[in-house]
Amino acid sequence: MYLVHPVIWVRVATHHFTHAVARWLQSVESEVQNISWESFSNLIHERFSRDQHELLLRQLFHIKHTSTVSDYIEKFIGLFE
Repeated sequence: MYLVHPVIWVRVATHHFTHAVARWLQSVESEVQNISWESFSNLIHERFSRDQHELLLRQLFHIKHTSTVSDYIEKFIGLFE
């Protein structure tokens, strides 16, 4: 974060959380007080990386070649953008 002192990175970042991440933050708020950025990042990855990975796999297995090869490739690439 540009021009933000590392000591307050967690506090600044959490102000931008919305939806599922904001709800998750409420459930772990006592754990993230005075936590390092590295530890905080690890908590986020532990909670959300697995879900995102499973979602991408489900979407990948549901892509079907129904029209042109170019359309199929665009759908495939779109999952990872």
